[in-house]
Amino acid sequence: MVLQGECTVCKEFREGSKYRKVSEDSNIKAEAGGYNNLSVGDLICNICYNKYINFDSYTKHNKKSENDPFRVKKRNSSANTSKMTELEKEIEKLEQYIVELSTELENKARPVDTNNLIGYYYATIL
Repeated sequence: MVLQGECTVCKEFREGSKYRKVSEDSNIKAEAGGYNNLSVGDLICNICYNKYINFDSYTKHNKKSENDPFRVKKRNSSANTSKMTELEKEIEKLEQYIVELSTELENKARPVDTNNLIGYYYATIL
């Protein structure tokens, strides 16, 4: 059932707008918000509903406090930069170690000069 008609609060007909009937609970909420001109069964548009009845929706749903343990906290940028510089230094050390290992591996894997080997062999036999 689609409700349509003139809003009791703003006295306008809004084409395509959602309308609601005021219930006992919504009347109590409106009175708590300071609007006392509604009665049960009145037709109200969605804009006026959000303005007078659902006025505290942000505070109801935004219950996070500064002490909330699950709250995402902003990180300290100076702490991040100091950690990054430490990591960058560690990366440089590891890169240097890799270069040293690769040169050591190249030295061990070079082909043997056979002329030197033959001369060495004859010198040890004699």
